[in-house]
Amino acid sequence: MKKIIFILIMVSFLEASHENMGGTPVAQALSLSYVAMAHGAGAIPFNPAGLPLGDKMEALTYYRILYGGLGEKFASYGLYVKYGNIGIGIEEKGAMLEGDYEGKYDEGLYSLSGGYPLSSNLLAGLNLNLYKFQDPRFGTSYSFGADVGILANITKVFRVGAFYRNITLSRIRGDKLPSYLDAGISMHSGDFSSTSLTFHMSPDYGPGVALGEQISLFKGLLILRGGIYSEEDLKKFSFGIGIHKAGFHFDYAVISTEGLPLSHSFGILYRR
Repeated sequence: MKKIIFILIMVSFLEASHENMGGTPVAQALSLSYVAMAHGAGAIPFNPAGLPLGDKMEALTYYRILYGGLGEKFASYGLYVKYGNIGIGIEEKGAMLEGDYEGKYDEGLYSLSGGYPLSSNLLAGLNLNLYKFQDPRFGTSYSFGADVGILANITKVFRVGAFYRNITLSRIRGDKLPSYLDAGISMHSGDFSSTSLTFHMSPDYGPGVALGEQISLFKGLLILRGGIYSEEDLKKFSFGIGIHKAGFHFDYAVISTEGLPLSHSFGILYRR
């Protein structure tokens, strides 16, 4: 029974339905300061305009351990086509409940994505989303929505990006789905380091700021990442590590949220 109560509190109080989904290890390690760094198959949840910045084919999967038995799994695939890149993203967060509300609790987000170069320095992206909410108390409900994103290279060093989640202001079971704007800038010092600053704006919460840093060592074999996120009533710190070899990327992130246990994210990316 304690497990049920904990999960329901986390879902209803800390995070609304489909809140804070898309936690790839790379983005989580940067405290989600990723809107101006998004690229390839991992860009779908954060800024689909970054899809064309990946390789011709990328496949990504990850699993994130949350709180009180909650887990999140994600898979995405990005592919180059004639006029840009297309991708699909499949993301589910949930747990098996016991006791009076025995059954599966699940939030699903399924995306068909496209990213297209409008010019040599300007990219645009679109997600068409299917939302699913499954709860033993209420049954299963579905809704549709859309996201838009843009990326622009200001110089060889600086890039800016913006992403509007749920621009359609969609609802599920009569409740608002998360809708917010992320805008940020990233600085890239060759192949050695990248720094990203992101501003998070939501009508339901106070503004937030995220800062992330990524350092590449041994010619890209080892990647170190760290980040911090802060808003009025929430602070997060994160750290991550990546090992990249022969087209395979193994990434891990640990996230510390004030007042909550640590959460962990593990992922594998293959590109060619």
